[in-house]
Amino acid sequence: MEQAGVDCLVGTSLQNVLYLTGFNSFLKQVTPSTLVFGIFFDSKSSEAKLVTSYSEGDIVAASETKAEDVELYGTFPLELSKKHVGYREKRLYELCSRPTAAEGTVALASLLEKFGLDSSTIALDETGLPFGVFDRIKALLPKAKIIPGSRILSSIRMVKTEEEIQKIREVVSLTENAIKKSVSFVKPGENTLEISKQIERIEYQASAKPIFTVVASGGYRAFPNAPPSTERLSNSDVVRFDVGCNLSGYCSDLGRTLAVGSVDRKTRNYYEATLRGLEVAIDNAVPGAKASELFRLATETVSKNGIKHYRRHHTGHGIGLEVYDPPSISPTDSTVLEEGMVLNLETPYYELGFTGLIVEDCMVIRKRHPELLSKLPRELDAF
Repeated sequence: MEQAGVDCLVGTSLQNVLYLTGFNSFLKQVTPSTLVFGIFFDSKSSEAKLVTSYSEGDIVAASETKAEDVELYGTFPLELSKKHVGYREKRLYELCSRPTAAEGTVALASLLEKFGLDSSTIALDETGLPFGVFDRIKALLPKAKIIPGSRILSSIRMVKTEEEIQKIREVVSLTENAIKKSVSFVKPGENTLEISKQIERIEYQASAKPIFTVVASGGYRAFPNAPPSTERLSNSDVVRFDVGCNLSGYCSDLGRTLAVGSVDRKTRNYYEATLRGLEVAIDNAVPGAKASELFRLATETVSKNGIKHYRRHHTGHGIGLEVYDPPSISPTDSTVLEEGMVLNLETPYYELGFTGLIVEDCMVIRKRHPELLSKLPRELDAF
């Protein structure tokens, strides 16, 4: 905030509100245009402020949000029985008994005025706002300097806390477990639809939410985002896993390729080339390296090891509250890697009429060597 010259951060997207306040908005997931604001301005305190709809009062009452002050807006009538009222019900009733603003922008302006921020420099996250709302907020706070805040928040979120890293470690472990337990279905006669169901069943049982479950083989083997299929696996094919889920707000994204039976030499050679590219990128993922340099090393290594025509738009990305957190491991991203960043590195290859291959790992940038969060073996015949 000091570097950006701002006094206050206001998050509006689901992820930025969650990051600033610990509040996971239900309405924002159901209706993304819902106005929810997470506010942070006091660098001496970890406490944040929250503005959300009256109809989310019950979620505030039931959650462990870090927000010290909560402002609700709108209406949502609730009645209070004189008997059998528990602690959380009392908290909810107290929240919903306060005077509320008619709509979210007015509630936000009121809260900022309450803490003397109505003439400060405010970084307002524009990503979660419907058209016209940014200007409406500026009109309500004419003395404030309000600037777009999404890039500032993205920059802050690039470097994870140890608490965040632990949450990512947990969701990565869960995803690996789901892939590993589905491997018994990787055999001739089975199909990718059943494998996908098995993976998602395990994720749901662990209280995670599937984001994407790509299990590709047969006629869809070279489709990057292959749909599940009832086509039976053959004895000379591979199964490509690209799986991501969300647990406690944090995301995973893991890739592996497994041989169904006896695959041809070209497939094995090409897979080994992609694996070498990934390993070189991992070895060079250290503080001070540039994202674009990791991209160059990965693609050049794949090319030198057998896929001379290898092309990619990126070979990885940051990961956290979103699957695609910055930085992008791409030729145009000059972001310098820092300790505490969490990256997914990958070297996929897709050739229509031949096959699709992927190997993707998740790691934390540490002082000397990256810490791998994903542990699954990478060999084609690993399982």
